[in-house]
Amino acid sequence: MTQPAAETPSIDTGIRGVTDEEVGFYEEHGWVKLDSLLSRELASELLEQAKNLLGVSGEEAPQEKSFGRATGSAVHAAFFANAARENESFKQVARSPVLGEVAARLIGARPLRLWADSIICKVRSTAGEASGDSKWHNDWVMIPIDRADAGSFWIALDEITPEMGSLQYLSGSHRERPLGRFQVVDYSVPEWLFEKYDVSPAFHLQPGDALAHDSLTFHGASENHTDRNRWAWTSVRFAADALFTGAANARSDSLGLEVNKPLDHPLLPIVAG
Repeated sequence: MTQPAAETPSIDTGIRGVTDEEVGFYEEHGWVKLDSLLSRELASELLEQAKNLLGVSGEEAPQEKSFGRATGSAVHAAFFANAARENESFKQVARSPVLGEVAARLIGARPLRLWADSIICKVRSTAGEASGDSKWHNDWVMIPIDRADAGSFWIALDEITPEMGSLQYLSGSHRERPLGRFQVVDYSVPEWLFEKYDVSPAFHLQPGDALAHDSLTFHGASENHTDRNRWAWTSVRFAADALFTGAANARSDSLGLEVNKPLDHPLLPIVAG
């Protein structure tokens, strides 16, 4: 008798939910560490896919020619923008209802749309030049939406030590009013922010561990001081009733969105109801 074919396990089985305690921490501090948000197996699969997309293997440093569709390398880091639009594994994770529900509980809004995702490889210090630090900034001022109901995941695809430049936060800074698009002009973050808010630790992350933060929370990272590349994947979700402001952004400039209307587009799908 012919046996029925085994079903392929859903990628959602490799993603966990969020606890009430984690939601409470996020609301108070504007960020939270989510241990094992993705299973190690899923993180390993995404790391393999990330290296394939950037054309590297092992600890080889990605070169600019290997990520032609990505943005530049001011901090000697390789970016592959919108991996979920080109790779099935990243697409399934980015559009996962489980991950969407985690985001909805943290952000406190629903339904949510997926804004964008990126693979970020901050290269090792032995690759020929210092990796550089990631300047302090927040995300919302660069997203062309009319409200700050948005948040991000920053997920380790491989082990990341503090010396590699894991993300840090100004805890509680999400309570501040929007401070402008200063990163368009320079990176002069107001010094009083560091007097008012404590800087979080630089965490030691295992594959699949995640950091989540509010779109108004200031964050940054040191350079990678080690002999290993730092691999992370980020993704952003926002309130589906937010309106498009028309501000220039490479992620949306070609989508034909209408100003003062919701960002209704197949590439910006609903990911949490």
